[in-house]
Amino acid sequence: MAHDVLMPQLGQAMMRGRIIEWQAATGDQVMAGTHLLTIESDKFTYEIEAPASGSLHRLVDVGEEAEVGMVLGRIGNGLAADVPPVDGVVAIAGDRPEPVALSRPHPDTRRFASPKARGIAAGRIDLNDVPVSRADNLIVAADVERALAARTATSVPRGGAIERLQQSWQQAPHFVQMIDVDATALVEAHRLRKAGRLPATLNDILVHAAAQTLAEFPAVNARIVDGQPVRNDRIDISLAVATDRGLRTPTLGDVGARPLAWVSERAREAIDAAKSGRPNSGRASLTISNLGAYGVRQGTPVLNLDEAVLIFAGAITERAVVVNGSVVARPQMTLSIAYDHRVVDGMQAAQFSAALRTRLERFDLAPWRDRTQAHPERAVTLRSDGKLRCDLTAGPHRWAIDEPLSIGGDDSAPDPVLHFLGALLSCMTIAFKVVAARRKVPIDRIAGDISASPATGKVRHIAIQLNIWSPAEKANVEALLKSAKASCYVHDLLKDDLDLTVDLTVLPSGEAI
Repeated sequence: MAHDVLMPQLGQAMMRGRIIEWQAATGDQVMAGTHLLTIESDKFTYEIEAPASGSLHRLVDVGEEAEVGMVLGRIGNGLAADVPPVDGVVAIAGDRPEPVALSRPHPDTRRFASPKARGIAAGRIDLNDVPVSRADNLIVAADVERALAARTATSVPRGGAIERLQQSWQQAPHFVQMIDVDATALVEAHRLRKAGRLPATLNDILVHAAAQTLAEFPAVNARIVDGQPVRNDRIDISLAVATDRGLRTPTLGDVGARPLAWVSERAREAIDAAKSGRPNSGRASLTISNLGAYGVRQGTPVLNLDEAVLIFAGAITERAVVVNGSVVARPQMTLSIAYDHRVVDGMQAAQFSAALRTRLERFDLAPWRDRTQAHPERAVTLRSDGKLRCDLTAGPHRWAIDEPLSIGGDDSAPDPVLHFLGALLSCMTIAFKVVAARRKVPIDRIAGDISASPATGKVRHIAIQLNIWSPAEKANVEALLKSAKASCYVHDLLKDDLDLTVDLTVLPSGEAI
C-alpha cells in the first residue's frame, strides 16, 4: 500500500506552496513521524513528517511549487520502483482529498508519538489528551499543535485583549518585515549591565532605539481615525509583559528624546505596575514584544488595535555570516516588524526597519565602557620587613598576610591561600545577595564554609558549602547560583583546570542547622 505525501493548507488563504528541502532521496527508506521535507508559503515555513514507513518516491523537486492537496511524493512498502506513478495533477479545486477525521483511540490503546511531537508536548499537554489523525495511532507534531490550539481557543475567554487582537487582525492590513541585526553591541551591553556599569536591559535599549527612530520618521508615528491616518502628537511605547493575570501592555508615555537612564527607570516602574495588577495601559505609537529569553528566533506579530507598528524581538544567537568575503560567527538578532499598510507603505517601512537596525548595531557604549567605577581603583600597596609578614594597604583599608611558623613565618595573619579563599567565599556570598535582590528573591542570611585541598602545596580542588535561609521557594533560591557564579569577579580569576564545587542548602527562615 502506498501513502501519499500531500501539500497541506497552512492557512485559509493558502493556494500553493514551494518545496524548499527534502530530507531523503527517491529510493531512501524513511520512518513514520520523522521530518521528511520542508515547504513554504507566503507566510509560513513548515516541516512535514513522513505519514508512513517505507521507500520514498519524490514527485515534486526542490524549488517547484505545488497546489494545496497535490501529491508531493509517495511512500510504499517496497522499493521506489514499486510505487505507482502520479498521472498529472492529483488534486484540483473542488477535488482535494478529504482530511482524515480526528479520532480519539480507545483508552487502553498504547500511544506512540514522533520525537518532534513529544518535544512540543513536553510540559504543555498530556499525549493521552491529543487526538490523532492517522490510522496507525502515531501522534505527529501537527496533532499536538492542533490540540494545543484547541485548548487555547477553549480556555481563553472572548473579549478583552484577545478580542482586540482579533479586531486588529481583521481590520488592519498587516505586512511584516524581518531584519537581521548584528547584535555585537547588544551582547557587550549585556556584559556591561552584569558588571554594574550599564543600568539598562535589552528591552530598555529597544524602547530607546525605537523612540529615536520614530522621531526620525514621524509619518510612521500615526494611527487610523475615521479611515484616515492621523499623526500622533507624541511618542508613547508599550511593552508586552507576561503576568500571572495574563499578557499586559504597560505604556511608557512621552518617551520622545528621553535619555536611556530615564527609559530604564520608567520601564522598570511600568513592568512592576503590570505584574502587581495596577493598570498602566494606553494607546501607544508602537509595542515591543521580546520572547528572546525563550529561544524564539522570529514570529508573525499581530498589531495592537489602533497601533501602526509592533516590533517582535527574537533571541540573540551565534550565526554564520559573511564579512569581507569570509564566513565568521557573529551574534545575530532577528526583528519581525508588523506594519499597518493603511498608515505605512512598504518603502517607509523598509526605511524605518533599516534605520532601527543601524541604530541598534551602532549603539554607543562609550559612556558606560569608559565610565569610572563607583568603587576606588583596585590597587594595593605592600610593605614587608625581613620577615615573611606582608602589610597591605588599599585606600582606607589595612590588613596583613603571613605564613605559619613551620615555614618561617610568625603566624600573625592568615596565609595568602586563606586570604584568597576568604575573598572567593565572600565574593560568592555578595554576588548571591545582589542577584537575589535583582530578582526580588528574599534572603534572610547566608553562612558558608570553604576549603582547599590538598592542605599543603598546589591547590587542586576548592569546595564551597553555602547555607541559605529564605522564605522563598527552594527552586527559586537554587536558580540564583548560576548567575551568582557569573557575577563573582574573584570566581572569574580561577584557572579553568582548577576543580571547584559549590554545594547549596536552602533552609526555611528561622530553621537551625
